[in-house]
Amino acid sequence: MSENSTEVLIIGAGSVGLFAALSLARLGVPFRIVDKVAYDARLSKAISLQARMMEILDQMDLAKKFQENGVATLNKAIRFFSKGTMVATLPYLGSVRSDYPFLLFIPQWKTEQYLREELENVYHKQVETGWELTDFVQSNDQKVISTLKSASGEIRKFESKFLLGCDGAHSFVRKKLGAKFDGVTIETKWGLCDIIMDTDLPSRDETTIFWHSDAMLAIAKIDINVHRVFVKLDHETSQEELSKASLMELINRLTTPYTVHAKEILWHSTYNVNERMVDQTVVGRVILAGDAAHIHSPWGAQGLNTGMQDAFNIAWKLNLILKGVGNPDVLLKSYVDERVPVARGVLKGTSALRQFFTLESGWLSFLRDWIFPPLSKLPIVYKTFFDNMSQLLIAYPQGLLTEKPLEVGYFKTPITAIKNGQRVPNAVLSKRSPGGRQLIKIFEIFKKNPGAYHLFIWASNSGMLDFEPYLALAKKHNRSDFTALQVSVICPTSNGLTDSPFEVYEDSGDFVEQYKPSHSVFFLVRPDNYLAAANSVSGHAIIATYMNRIILSND
Repeated sequence: MSENSTEVLIIGAGSVGLFAALSLARLGVPFRIVDKVAYDARLSKAISLQARMMEILDQMDLAKKFQENGVATLNKAIRFFSKGTMVATLPYLGSVRSDYPFLLFIPQWKTEQYLREELENVYHKQVETGWELTDFVQSNDQKVISTLKSASGEIRKFESKFLLGCDGAHSFVRKKLGAKFDGVTIETKWGLCDIIMDTDLPSRDETTIFWHSDAMLAIAKIDINVHRVFVKLDHETSQEELSKASLMELINRLTTPYTVHAKEILWHSTYNVNERMVDQTVVGRVILAGDAAHIHSPWGAQGLNTGMQDAFNIAWKLNLILKGVGNPDVLLKSYVDERVPVARGVLKGTSALRQFFTLESGWLSFLRDWIFPPLSKLPIVYKTFFDNMSQLLIAYPQGLLTEKPLEVGYFKTPITAIKNGQRVPNAVLSKRSPGGRQLIKIFEIFKKNPGAYHLFIWASNSGMLDFEPYLALAKKHNRSDFTALQVSVICPTSNGLTDSPFEVYEDSGDFVEQYKPSHSVFFLVRPDNYLAAANSVSGHAIIATYMNRIILSND
């Protein structure tokens, strides 16, 4: 470690820390990322990425690599067995449109490997291992002075404008802040292992859950030849007592009448579920993300995805602040206001799933086995389940970065199908070029300027559109070295705007189908693809009010 200062110091190089580093690197924010231990690819904890996380990875041109090296649940289902008989099938099928309508099983070590490779190969940044955070203080001049200790005992002071704690469930950063980590540790002990197996299980490529009155087991394919097994253990079972032989004996007892033969057990362990979270993720210029701020039951595959989206949320806000254009008080408070409720909702949902899947009471498990099978066949049930699990429905409907929705007419009709605070759909547009019309999606437009707010003007009647107020907005909030507000125009293909001062995209129907604008409307979209405001094109004063609150004036 040579230089002793940077803009953001990231503590912890797990998935969340690495994704925070990658998100900052993409935006051109200087950072350093340190971890006290070297990278260990042998252990795989989290095992899946949700649809919303895949959309975000796609904007970093990484989704294809992840998908090619994972196991997608396209055309697959979760199969439930009770006492050896299959009683229900829950299709991996939601109703929200996405380019990634599936859960991607991929071991956490692969996720971290690909994120590291991207950091090193594209941005030429490396994790600095062997450095442990032992202390930090916040100075009066809005800096954080951290004390780092090397494996050899060398002590160094390090100065940063922000300290980002991504150091896991046992976070030193959280403990140093004195933040309460309220919640519970569930007494039930679980065993887990990754195995290469031979089996006569039906549909071995699909997730299989076995219910028993006193036990439960789940098997999921997470790699080409690797399956992850979760199995409920006796409360007193320790890591030392759980031998490979005893583990396989228990697995085969619970999967009867089917058999599972382990060619190789790659690793195995035991754990207790913790359900805990902090209620404050920002203290001064110290920020908590991922497991440092919240830990959940693994049911629903939410924890890793939630943590990585913490990083995505705070990265663009830090970018605006550190570029000198963003209001730090508003943006930092918005991180707390937005991500704490998300974490609370995830904790509540995963806790409910854990309780449902591990019912021990005879009559409750009896009701589950009889009521759940017919319910699982209803589209509204399995689509609602996977829509929520996909994290595509996460929204920020209230707060400093979301305007109140506009409704028109006596019946208060919304001006668009997309509510303020929701993720915007990735509609297909086209752009004219000398070679003909080229297709482009909304999220691809975000890639061109990932740190900016994007203002899309839907010009249903181009002849009545006055561009002057929007030119003034762009001039006020953009600088020669930084674009805070990127303005684009979308019009029906038949209109063919030719006098727009902004880039023009054309819609052949997909935009109108998904956004359903009632007339000429603007859509102000945050850098993380969530709708900040929508209004009639004549209501541009709302944009000025919003941007004045978030972005420091360029006057």
